[in-house]
Amino acid sequence: MGRRMQNRFILILLTFVVLVQDGLSGTPVVDSLLNLGHQANRRANYETALRYYLLARQEADSLKNAGYKTATTFFIADIYRATLKRPEALRFIRENLPQNPGPDEIEPVCKLLNLIASVHYEEFISNPTFGLDSALFYASRATSYIREKQNKKALGQNYMILGAIYANLLQYDQALDYLRQAEELYLETGRTDDIPNILNNITTVYMNQSQYEEGIEVAKRSLEMATVSGVKIYQMVASANLVQLYERQGKYREAFNYLRMYKDLQKAILDENMMAQVSKLREQHESEKTETENKALRAELHSQTLFFYSAVTVISLGLIVILVLLIAYREKSKAERKLKEQKLEIERYNELMFTLNVEIAQANESSKEKARLLDETNRVKDRLFSLISHDLRGPVAALQSSLSLVADNSFRPEEQAGLIEELRIQVQSTADLLNNLLYWSSGQMQGLKRSPEPVSIKELLQENGLLFKTQARRKEIHLALNYPESPLTAETDRTMMNLAIRNLTSNAMKFTSSGGSVTLSAEKKETGILIRVADTGLGMNQDQISRLFLNEAPASTPGTQNERGLGLGLMMVKQFVELNGGTLSVASEPGHGTSFSILLPAAES
Repeated sequence: MGRRMQNRFILILLTFVVLVQDGLSGTPVVDSLLNLGHQANRRANYETALRYYLLARQEADSLKNAGYKTATTFFIADIYRATLKRPEALRFIRENLPQNPGPDEIEPVCKLLNLIASVHYEEFISNPTFGLDSALFYASRATSYIREKQNKKALGQNYMILGAIYANLLQYDQALDYLRQAEELYLETGRTDDIPNILNNITTVYMNQSQYEEGIEVAKRSLEMATVSGVKIYQMVASANLVQLYERQGKYREAFNYLRMYKDLQKAILDENMMAQVSKLREQHESEKTETENKALRAELHSQTLFFYSAVTVISLGLIVILVLLIAYREKSKAERKLKEQKLEIERYNELMFTLNVEIAQANESSKEKARLLDETNRVKDRLFSLISHDLRGPVAALQSSLSLVADNSFRPEEQAGLIEELRIQVQSTADLLNNLLYWSSGQMQGLKRSPEPVSIKELLQENGLLFKTQARRKEIHLALNYPESPLTAETDRTMMNLAIRNLTSNAMKFTSSGGSVTLSAEKKETGILIRVADTGLGMNQDQISRLFLNEAPASTPGTQNERGLGLGLMMVKQFVELNGGTLSVASEPGHGTSFSILLPAAES
């Protein structure tokens, strides 16, 4: 009989015993089956737990008991969640979720809604491309039910889930509010062993907001409570958070001390798991050994009894004894193999301990590397703020000029409609520019990823012409667009190239005096699509041209009307153009203006 058949026989036998003890029917049977399922679940024996829960569900269906049906739905779906079968868990809940729950179903329905939110949140954690909208929807829906039921234990769990969701949505104030309320409810309901989990989430929020001192205080409190309760996994998370917090403050000695604590906790958990496994193997070996000895004793007693009745029986018993000895020998061989496997496990454990010691020795070097990465991240952040200041000032100034004209009643009523439409276009363009800047900053943090597509270059020139129309009128600059009637289509990322043209046009407007001109032109060449932004402004000498694209932030040069800039726009333009397979060149002469040229690959027709 195989191990699977043995498990099924034991399951049927235990179920039969439960049914006999409970009178063969009624709700006591469901309670007994659920208790057996809970016991298997606590031992992480999910297959056996699921069988008991399914049997309980069948009994609940036969009794037509809505409360038990909803409760068993939660336990079965939670087993699917624990075994990472998340789609099955969500489908099972939705198929069995009561639409109009009765009084006895409100509490289990709240737990089901919390479970749906938890499954969606775990799906997001394992694959961040999934959104958090579903998790937030079900968690919020559960809140109304739980408040109606006034179940503080369920409400505390619900607030903890909402806190984690809002933290991932970067809404930190709301996340902290829910997490602190969850902590109060956990304290009030006596669930102090799980409070370190809430504190670890609060620590993460503070860390993401760069509030390191507050994060250290909460993390230490979490570590202290987890140590008192003896939950090592919460201690590990708290110590890992302290390592990161002290590293970000540059306090590497404190970070290293908590790193050692983290490694010690990791080793302790590994030791406990290893000892539990060894103990389980030893108990199994002793059980098999005792069973083998009992079989041998029974066989010997049986043979002696039969010896007195007939010689034929003695011969038969002799054969039985030989068979039993063969079985005993096979069982002994199996036990020896298992002992060898245990020895190999212990050797692997020793190798793991050696690896951990090596990791601790390398921790200091790792801390230095993390400090370097942190400095690099800060530099990217500084470039982001500089770019926002550089690229938003022009459109906002244009909006201010147009609004001033409206406020001064400088237009006739019949002209105001056109001005309002122009203002709408400028606002939309400014919003698009802000989105582009955020897109670029995200690329700087996570790596720029272009999305090439056939893009109409004429449309890009027209959009930028509309954007800078008001500014050109204010500075009395002639803004011209020059392109052929035939289509001009380049294979490029539209967002990147629009931002590149916008930066070049902004610079041209900045360095061109009143009475001058700025021309946006495009034409098709044999090598691709050529885009040119030319002005009749101040111009540059060769030394200034050679310093334009250095990988640093040069000093700002004021414009013809003392406009300010930060000198980072051209580096961004060069990066976008080259990322899209193009080239950027510049021609300029002091007093005779400047011309920037972008050559892009043409789209396949």
